[in-house]
Amino acid sequence: MFQRWRGQSWRAWADKLLDELLQRSHFFYQEEDRTLDNSTAAQRIFDNGNDSGSLYLTEGKYRYSIWLHVSDMSAVSGNASFIVDGTMTFGGSRGCAFGADTTGLGAVGAISGQFFWDTGTGGVNVVLGGTDTELFAWIQGIVEVTAPGTFQPQIALTDAAAATVRQGSFIEVRRVADQGVTVVGPWQ
Repeated sequence: MFQRWRGQSWRAWADKLLDELLQRSHFFYQEEDRTLDNSTAAQRIFDNGNDSGSLYLTEGKYRYSIWLHVSDMSAVSGNASFIVDGTMTFGGSRGCAFGADTTGLGAVGAISGQFFWDTGTGGVNVVLGGTDTELFAWIQGIVEVTAPGTFQPQIALTDAAAATVRQGSFIEVRRVADQGVTVVGPWQ
């Protein structure tokens, strides 16, 4: 790590190191299937047995990407909404969710999605609801944290069922800027 900065001033080296530290990714991989509560109330998406499924964030802007596979959903509407939650104070959240309500891996489902502001899809289905029992979704967004706290992605099932967040679902969160910063890099 230090080798590549040899010959640079101390200040340039420190600036590059700080940039690398601030751009660090946080990653959570769902190791086992996780059964959700048989409820339409919002509940955490990720949990590996002893985790709260939340990530502590300081002030700044963060970009997140989620790959989500949920099975055993209600056949009335195999669908759910995505919620940005936690103890952090946030100045806003923007993003989109695309996916399919389908019968399972390899099955073709109608692809649809939602764009959202401030709290995730919050009560609006991630995809166009159907009667299939599996949901595949790719959710991406940015959240601005104005006071430190936890970031916890949540899901609210459209119809109650003991649905399962499948092993292999994951989230990556990356800090992209300080709070209030709108440009990073040599934009002109």
